[in-house]
Amino acid sequence: MKVFIRKSTGTGRTYEFDVEPSMTVAELKAKFLEKTNDQSDTQQTYFAFDGERLFCKNDTLASCGIDDGSELDAYVGNTSNMRNIGSMGIKFIDVSNKKGLKRVEWLKTAPKWRQTRHGLCLEGICTNTICEANGKQVIIPIGYMKFDIVADPDPKLTKCPLCEEFVEPESCAFNNCWWRYQGRKQTRDKKAPIDCECDWQQVDNAYHYFDDETTGQVVWRKLTVEARREKPT
Repeated sequence: MKVFIRKSTGTGRTYEFDVEPSMTVAELKAKFLEKTNDQSDTQQTYFAFDGERLFCKNDTLASCGIDDGSELDAYVGNTSNMRNIGSMGIKFIDVSNKKGLKRVEWLKTAPKWRQTRHGLCLEGICTNTICEANGKQVIIPIGYMKFDIVADPDPKLTKCPLCEEFVEPESCAFNNCWWRYQGRKQTRDKKAPIDCECDWQQVDNAYHYFDDETTGQVVWRKLTVEARREKPT
């Protein structure tokens, strides 16, 4: 089958590729960079399809809904371009589902990639094949701050705690803080986005995380999550 990829930089030229449905996103990315003679780091190149970013490099084209004649956009992952992609929406845990927020006590021992600190934490999969945490859900401690899930991820901040390679946030967690969120989510394709938010909520000295099986992911057009040490007045 044929797919078409348009570059977001330069002349915006569109390239045609012969691919198989079983090809992975990573394989397509390598093929794209080779054909375009682009020297960009593969870790910093992203595809967007049907208004969403393609995150997992091991996903097949078929599993992403890409079929014959599909059109993708290619971006280099600097901050401005990531914001451009993010304006279409990103997949992230549904923080509006209160039933999905679970509490777990601290463990006496934990893997080096599952260590945290007070406040906001992000979680995502390390995709660095030479990292000890490759394929694992790592914790990215953020602390007491306001974080824009769509615009703020970058290689300096959202990275694996072991190899320090970029990690795409997929979920978040909290401990020892007050937290809230504000966002605009889209639960189904072609449905109007919904504005949603919550008041300040307190979590105690335990790890409060969103259970993926209960909550699931949705497309967020906008999403900011904030953690504070004390409740704002």
